[in-house]
Amino acid sequence: IGALEHDRGAWDAAVIHYRQALSLLADVGDRRYEGIFLANLGVLELELDRRLDARGHLELARDALQEVKDDRLLAITLGNLGILAHLEGDLSAVKSYHTEALARLREVGDRRSEALCLGRLGAVNAALDDSLTAIEQIDAAERLLEQIGDDTARAAASMSRGFIELA
Repeated sequence: IGALEHDRGAWDAAVIHYRQALSLLADVGDRRYEGIFLANLGVLELELDRRLDARGHLELARDALQEVKDDRLLAITLGNLGILAHLEGDLSAVKSYHTEALARLREVGDRRSEALCLGRLGAVNAALDDSLTAIEQIDAAERLLEQIGDDTARAAASMSRGFIELA
């Protein structure tokens, strides 16, 4: 229910449902689903610009997903920590999170998330004045998304080119 509330923009209700689910999951000890709900809550708090709460929940999600060895969801959570680090201006952390996420996404074969991660890495490398690497990463992201036929995500990856122009 929390995810449905989140999707429809009922953020306060989503927070309540995510927290209720987390309470139940803690009682049964399901670390994978606990990690999923912590990650969802962290993303919601990121969207609400509650950065401290977002960081706490995303880090707890990372730990839980690492414990249960869910590399795909762990990689996505690392990517969200990278987005948070970008908002905080810590480009070194952004690069570290996205680099680790990219390696894991390639291992599990999540090509769409891999492409989005490449786009984010391209943006951070542009901000770090490494335009050549940024262009290579954004080109690779666009090629991957073209191969899988995801035009919406391809448009998002193309937006990363703007960061090269700003650099």
